[in-house]
Formats: sequence, C-alpha cells, structure tokens
Amino acid sequence: IYPELTIRQNLRFRLGLYGADRCKSDAALALLEGFGLAEHAHERVAALSLGTQKKCAIVCACAIPADFLVLDEPLNALDREARAAFYELVPRLTSGGRTVLCISHSFERAAGRRIVLTRGALVDAS
Repeated sequence: IYPELTIRQNLRFRLGLYGADRCKSDAALALLEGFGLAEHAHERVAALSLGTQKKCAIVCACAIPADFLVLDEPLNALDREARAAFYELVPRLTSGGRTVLCISHSFERAAGRRIVLTRGALVDAS
C-alpha cells in the first residue's frame, strides 16, 4: 500500500492495475465495510494505526482478481474483530475458486488445509 494515498485511492489503484470492472469495485467497497474501514476510506494510510494499515493491505490484496493469493502474517497487528472478519473472508475467497496461502505463526484457527513446517521440515499436514 502507498502511505501517501487514502485507503480508497489505494483500493482503486490496485483494482485499476488489474482492469477490474465495476462489479469488482463494488465487492471491494463491501470489503472495506467488513473490515470497519468505511469511515477511514478518505484518510491517508500514513495517518492510520498499524492495525488499520494492515486491514487496508488485506482488503487491497483480497480485492484484486487473482487466482492465487499469498498473505504473509495477515493476522499480525489485527484486533479480535478484524481477525474474525479475516476468518470469515477466507472461505468466501476460496469458494470462488481462489487458492489462498497464509503464512503465519498463529495457529488459533486454520481455514482449510494446514501445513506445519519446523526448520524447513514438514511436521504436520492436515
């Protein structure tokens, strides 16, 4: 995300890069609502808390029409409500045929399949 842009500008920029249509734009705005970002949509990202910046990054990443999405530590700096919104979002993304790979140190709740690596070795796959 670009800190000098607002949340809405970041979202529109990302969608524009992928040539997303109006339908995708409407869905992206719904993501803003789901993460409690609608009231911050016109604020510059640099002025936001780390947790709010993280929510903005998640929305921008999930809004693009990609078949494969990699999220590195998506739960870091998120409050309980944002974590719940994230856990509700992942099944919706995957039900549309996307693959979502989340890299995390937190195993509080796995969505779909889980692979655990320790020092590069596979120790669990479920």
